[in-house]
Order: sequence, then C-alpha cells, then structure tokens
Amino acid sequence: MTDMTKKNELLIELRVHKFRAKAFYSILKGEPLGVIQFSFDCEKILVSPKVPDQIAYYSRQLYNYKFTIVE
Repeated sequence: MTDMTKKNELLIELRVHKFRAKAFYSILKGEPLGVIQFSFDCEKILVSPKVPDQIAYYSRQLYNYKFTIVE
C-alpha cells in the first residue's frame, strides 16, 4: 500500500468520525418530551462565625452548607 492510499483512507475515516460525532451531539442537544432535567451544585462550605484571629480557626463549631437545585 502506498503512502497516498493510506493517507486517503485515514482522511475518509476522519471524516466519518467527525460526521458521527456531530450526529451524536445533535441528538444530545434535543430535549426529550416528558423529561425534566435538574442540575445541582454543592457550593463552598461557609464557616461561621468569621473572626480575624487565626487561632480561633480550628475552634469554629458552626458550618453553613449551601445546596442549590436548578430546574
């Protein structure tokens, strides 16, 4: 097999791969009927109370957890 035929075969495989990838992502973009999608994010833990003294950092007892859900 010559280098030119191998190159042509690889280019054809690349084009087919890109076509399949575009088809796959176009299917993912569509929204199916009767389905509700949710995403959630567990945000940074906010430590309370905030004090300027670094010695008190490990003696903090209160934590605020933020959990967000979006439809």
